[in-house]
Amino acid sequence: MDELMHAPISVQQPEPKGAQTGAAAIRSLYVHVPFCSRRCFYCDFAVKVAPPDADEWLRALALEVRALEQEGEFNLDSSLDTIYVGGGTPSLLGWSAMDGLARVVGEERLRGSGLEWTVEANPESFTEDVARGWRRAGVTRVSLGVQTFHEPSLRWMGRMHGAEGARSAVRIAREAGLNNISIDLIFGLPSYLGRDWEYDLCQTLALEVDHVSLYGLTVESKTPLELAVKQGRETLPTDQR
Repeated sequence: MDELMHAPISVQQPEPKGAQTGAAAIRSLYVHVPFCSRRCFYCDFAVKVAPPDADEWLRALALEVRALEQEGEFNLDSSLDTIYVGGGTPSLLGWSAMDGLARVVGEERLRGSGLEWTVEANPESFTEDVARGWRRAGVTRVSLGVQTFHEPSLRWMGRMHGAEGARSAVRIAREAGLNNISIDLIFGLPSYLGRDWEYDLCQTLALEVDHVSLYGLTVESKTPLELAVKQGRETLPTDQR
């Protein structure tokens, strides 16, 4: 599991004026989930294509939290403002994993009235059971990796969902009571794919989600996309077109 847990937990520790020396009360927490069903064409994230093991992930997370506390890196004496669970694909862990995370971090620290608890999901693994389980655990926001509603572009990127699956994921979130919904879109795909950016934006607006994150496709080192570009098999748009 050690090889999977790259930076499994990170914290933000604002220190007010006049604060005592020692561990600061953390306000924000990022937790990494390293598992993916498939590595996308362009991806260089710290992920492992392997069957997800929620129990092992929770044990590793508990060890990390305990070590940071013992080293005086932070304390958890007050409620968190935000917690973000990213990946990888957190939705692969199933419906009960966020309950386990709450126990590891401390349920009392996740019950603040202003807490924003976001978990990333891919449409193909975001089931009704997962959505309801997350909601029961206290998750307040879901971030869906949609990327595009254009089927050929989804296949080119190596995504495992289709456009209708993305729409269904938004519906599943709302029906479970996860009403704060964000979706990711990627721009800058090869023009030969025929992806219509205006169409994607119109589809996004029709879903009436609360937030949209836009990411430009980047050629990252040691990815299949980088190799394809170096070999002349792929050409990406420039900033001018």
